[in-house]
Amino acid sequence: MSDPKRLLGRQTERAALDSAAADALSGGGGLVLLTGEAGVGKTRLAESFLAEGELAPLRSRAQTEGPRAYGLLRPILVEAYGRLDPEDHDELSLLPHLALLDPSMGDPHRAHAELIPDAAGQLLRHLASRGMLCVFLDELNAADNASLEALRRMILDGEGEALVFLATCGNDELARDHPLRRLRHELAQYDRIREIDLAPLDAEHAAELLTHSLGALPSPELVDLLLERCQGVPLYLEEFARSLRDSSRLRQSEEGLELGEDAERLLPATLRDAVLLQLDQIPPPARELAEAAAVLGTECELPL
Repeated sequence: MSDPKRLLGRQTERAALDSAAADALSGGGGLVLLTGEAGVGKTRLAESFLAEGELAPLRSRAQTEGPRAYGLLRPILVEAYGRLDPEDHDELSLLPHLALLDPSMGDPHRAHAELIPDAAGQLLRHLASRGMLCVFLDELNAADNASLEALRRMILDGEGEALVFLATCGNDELARDHPLRRLRHELAQYDRIREIDLAPLDAEHAAELLTHSLGALPSPELVDLLLERCQGVPLYLEEFARSLRDSSRLRQSEEGLELGEDAERLLPATLRDAVLLQLDQIPPPARELAEAAAVLGTECELPL
């Protein structure tokens, strides 16, 4: 494995992902959906899969800050367009309609919005005809409606192609009338979706993750304490472990690392507290940069 840390405690889920993706890439097509609460490791598991093999994946992440129509699919389609050979343009009759998403793909004045989903499907199926292709969509629960509708049409029309859509979804963030619920229901009716739910870690796998994060074996008492505090969520376990490691609140015992005297009382109460304790350890210029990034959001113009 390229990065064992990515798979700590997730060998079973990784095997299920490999099997589902293999079925889709063999010609069945469809969507492989990784579900679970925030911080449980959905994106990490997906990236461990994409880092291996020869899929040359296309990636996009849904933006929660004012999503626009086709915002999730646009980066994927622009990159896919850039992979075409000059002679491909003559074969793909619907390609010019993608110009409405980005002028680099043609003349927007000659494009029709209703043909964007068909054009997107034609482009991705063409690339899949050359070899296996995986499209990774992170945070699908935050996707715009236009992207979800186009995704539905591409999946239902893509049977027989070596094309798989891999996505992550927070299962605790969907309203009753969320369009993703309808998409999952319809794809299930046609057997075009495989869902893999990531549960919180148990004590054995939590100990494995904590050993890696702490750099030494934790005592059973420390594992139980952090497992209860973090509810088995890998992200929380890692952040709490780093906070303890960097604050010198651990001592070595015969059973492994354990909290020092009165350290349990000083243990961070929340993930936010654990992260803030780590921020206290970094130099002021780096902290100022982190604070600026928190205000700017996930994307900003380079000059800014």
